[in-house]
Amino acid sequence: VAAALLGLLAWAIIDQYGDDKLPEAAGPTPTQAISDAVLSDYLVPFLALSFILLAAAIGAIVLARKD
Repeated sequence: VAAALLGLLAWAIIDQYGDDKLPEAAGPTPTQAISDAVLSDYLVPFLALSFILLAAAIGAIVLARKD
């Protein structure tokens, strides 16, 4: 089953992209440019999710303690 799915996936990718080539990179991208691109639109949801995960971790520790 896995080999059939791999073959189907390979066929779909080759059929979609064929002989397309990736463009040549102009050079390394600075880290600040990557962070600005990723976090500029999603800064508030990123911070909200980090606080939710922090609260979940603290809650798990409190629930797991044996008093």
